[in-house]
Amino acid sequence: MRNLFLVLGIIGLLYCMNLIRIANIDTGAVVIFSFSLFFIAIYVFYRPLKTVWSRKRSARILVLTLLGAIIIVSCVLEGLILSSIADDHPKKLDYVLVLGAGIRRGKPSPVLKERLNKAVDYLKAYPKAKVVVSGGKGYDEPVSEASVMEDYLLAHGIPSQRIVKEEKATSTYENLKFSRDLMNRQSAVHYPERVLIISSNFHLHRAKSMARDLGLEAFGAGSKVPLSVIPQVHVREILALAKYYVFDKMGNP
Repeated sequence: MRNLFLVLGIIGLLYCMNLIRIANIDTGAVVIFSFSLFFIAIYVFYRPLKTVWSRKRSARILVLTLLGAIIIVSCVLEGLILSSIADDHPKKLDYVLVLGAGIRRGKPSPVLKERLNKAVDYLKAYPKAKVVVSGGKGYDEPVSEASVMEDYLLAHGIPSQRIVKEEKATSTYENLKFSRDLMNRQSAVHYPERVLIISSNFHLHRAKSMARDLGLEAFGAGSKVPLSVIPQVHVREILALAKYYVFDKMGNP
């Protein structure tokens, strides 16, 4: 049993080292790194911890209760994430909204490129739809995500008159709120817009839920993410979804 904790810790640390090479470090990566160190600490202090575990019944009950609650809540939230992965949109919609996902050296990140490719396919299939590209300028980015997204769409045959840029957002909520305001300003009549949200598949449940909170009739189309970052992004999304339901949803009914 002791060696199992060591193996889990080493696997987690190796995974985090690989993330540093291929992806951005975010909450998901930090959580995985922290658990990896925790498992290694259990390996190092296994004998004294085992003694405490065998003698302190109250400690066992507390730890097992907390662990059980975390597992149950995580499974429920992961179920919600997985329930929205499949595309669920009708054929004709007013707008396509592409959410930003970072840029690298002035080019879309691999995750953002997948989202944009998904948008290009839809926009070419339905030439009357407009597209909102949403993403502000990060502290380490030379230009806004929206401008890079616009350049990518133009290079792939989407005319400029169909593209609306939203260049201030720094979070999913701001992506949706600021984009909604832009769509409303462009509409002759203000009503809940029918919008197709294009984001990474793991992100759709939260994005659609927030969009509906803002009065949008929201549908979703999810792009794939590299297999190597799936643990990272799902851990991060579980935490973000927990925050949404506990603080955002309950705090602003």
